[in-house]
Amino acid sequence: MSAPFIVWTMQRTGGTTLAALLEDLSEFPSFQHEPFNVDRVLGWIVKHWQENGSPTATRENILHALETKPVIKHCYELIPDEFNLALMASATKLGYRHIILDRRDEPKRILSLELAKLTGAWGGNGVREIYDSIQSGKVKLDAIDQRSAMHQMARSYNSRRTLSEQMTQSNVSPFVVYFEDVYSDPEAGRKRISELLNFVGIKPENFDNYAKQVDDALLTRGQNSASIMGLVPNIRNVQEALEDGHKKQSFQF
Repeated sequence: MSAPFIVWTMQRTGGTTLAALLEDLSEFPSFQHEPFNVDRVLGWIVKHWQENGSPTATRENILHALETKPVIKHCYELIPDEFNLALMASATKLGYRHIILDRRDEPKRILSLELAKLTGAWGGNGVREIYDSIQSGKVKLDAIDQRSAMHQMARSYNSRRTLSEQMTQSNVSPFVVYFEDVYSDPEAGRKRISELLNFVGIKPENFDNYAKQVDDALLTRGQNSASIMGLVPNIRNVQEALEDGHKKQSFQF
């Protein structure tokens, strides 16, 4: 029997595609992605914690919400650190395995995030139409807010460090996988996904269409935001600033 899992990730890290693949292969129920975001199905638990600050009540609420052990994709940088710690403790108590999905090239992740804010193209239906309008010149992109991008990168580094410290203090040993290891090279990506499945106890041989499912995730999904990145007016200046900041603050799990 496999184990339920949480994918601890950040926006624009390939988390939706990877989590969807793992969900399809898992025996545990699927759930809305990022369910603890304040506007989603379990956001009420975060709001309740913010209003009364009770760690005991928060953990009880989380345990109740996860009693069927749904698999979770969680963008932890959007949620307060204290709540993430409560989620980690509760999920571990229920037998969850913890997966960290990150991206080594932080400047590219931040640029992708800022581009999604500019275009409204976060994924799913409608992205291709938005991109086509931009590439044809029908829609002109505004400049990226460089100060906002730099602030986002600094906050993200702090979130990573805190999550790493929390896992160490909680004796949690996560499986760490990077965007580049999965999506940059299909052969290496297949191997890394196989290792990840072994970590959560999923046996690929139990699925007749396993190879097709993995190839679909590796080769046919994703928005290709790079195709319109060059149309952002101040892209070069922002990219250089982010790369300089990355050299000064680099952190990896």
